[in-house]
Amino acid sequence: MELAIPSLAFLVASVILLLHSLRVLQKRVTHSKLKLPPSPWTLPFIGSLHHLATADLPHHALRDLSRLHGPVMLLRAGQIDLLVISSREAAKEAGPIISP
Repeated sequence: MELAIPSLAFLVASVILLLHSLRVLQKRVTHSKLKLPPSPWTLPFIGSLHHLATADLPHHALRDLSRLHGPVMLLRAGQIDLLVISSREAAKEAGPIISP
């Protein structure tokens, strides 16, 4: 009597689907509680770091992203959230909030 062993491709696809489902659920729970600034779309595992590789220099990519999403935006570097403030006025307004 032979045991039915699922193929490796099926196992990998199942694990990826499970991880993606968990990430979507986590994002819904986390983002429903917090009012976060706008952010570019993200990829699994690397977040929005791929947006920084689109331009020749990272600060040019940040300039282009701030034109799309505003002077205050949220970038994800893997699992780490980064708050990017790209204007003097927004930095002055956020200064008392961010400083200890």
